[in-house]
Order: sequence, then C-alpha cells, then structure tokens
Amino acid sequence: SHELFFYAIFALGILLPKRWWLGIMAGWLAAILAFWATGAVASPELEVIVSSRNLGFFLGGMVGWLVVYRRTYAPVPLLGGGVALMLAALALNPMLQNDSKPHRLAFAVAAALIVYGATTLEMARPLKIPKPLLRLGDASYSLYLIHVGALSLTYSALHQVRSTLPALVQISLATMVAVAAGWLVYRFVEKPLLTFFRSRGPKG
Repeated sequence: SHELFFYAIFALGILLPKRWWLGIMAGWLAAILAFWATGAVASPELEVIVSSRNLGFFLGGMVGWLVVYRRTYAPVPLLGGGVALMLAALALNPMLQNDSKPHRLAFAVAAALIVYGATTLEMARPLKIPKPLLRLGDASYSLYLIHVGALSLTYSALHQVRSTLPALVQISLATMVAVAAGWLVYRFVEKPLLTFFRSRGPKG
C-alpha cells in the first residue's frame, strides 16, 4: 500500500503546478510528525498517509535533491556512519520483528546516509564499478518489485522446515534469494520487454 501511495505522490508531482508542492509536502510532513509526537491512532486509510514509514520517503527525497544539486558533505564519514547505524539496527532487531517508530527511523536514516555517502563519494572520486554490481544496478527495479514476495517465501520455507539457523544467517539467505529472483525477473522479463518496446518506438 505504501509503494502504491508513493507512486500516486509522484503522479501528482507530474500533474500539479510546482508552486503547490512546497506547501503540500510541508503539510504532509507536519501531519506525520504530529501523529508521531502525540501517539494518535489513525484509521487504516489515514495510517497510509501519516505513517512514520513515510519519513523514509522524505529522507530519500532530500538525498535526491542534494545529489542532483551536487551538495556534497563529508561522504566518507556519512557513509561509514550509515553502515554502522544499519549494522547496529540489525543487531538490535535482527528479524525486523520490532516495528516501532524508533526502529523505522533508524533504518530510514541509515539507508539515507548510505545512499548519500556512496553516491557523493562516487561523484567526488569516480570509481571503476565491477560488472556484477553494474548488472545488479540494472536489475534494481525488478528487485524492488519482487523482493517482498521472495523474502516472504524464503522465510515461510525456513519456518516450514523449523530452521534453527541464526537470525542473521536467515536474513542473509533470504537476501540472496531475493537478489537472485530480482535478477532473473530482470533478465527474462524486464530486459526483453524493454528491448521489445524500444524496437517499436520512434525511429531516429
């Protein structure tokens, strides 16, 4: 539901005048923070809009703005801090069972720092990216679309066989399955479709 909501937000961004956007986004952020601060309980429909999960959307948007306008601030320390925060959050909440607001914020901030630090580091010091990582980047949208189902099926299978593997091993295994599934969808579905539609597009 949150993914669909974000798509709707982007669609509005295309359709609505830009001058409206600052007010809309500021009002939305204020509503999220107000529900967080007061602990108010929203209806299921309203929860999608005011959920603290949406703070990750704002952090991602902020990172995008900083990168587009080439605002670089201490990429190495921020990248290191993001990795450290992510590892700490995973250590404290290894199976992601605690869905409290502080944990949501910790993961969102860690992800934003990692993306910003890595992106701005590459901007400052062009890197030679290994081809497997480039291919993984090509498959990122397919991975995004398929990862929830792949993770769910993997955890369900581990539960069915009553796995006693440590939590971090289970997370690692599920992550590898999700990445493999995403690449397969890209290789055999997304890439052929892109090739097909590009060949049907305007010539020249």
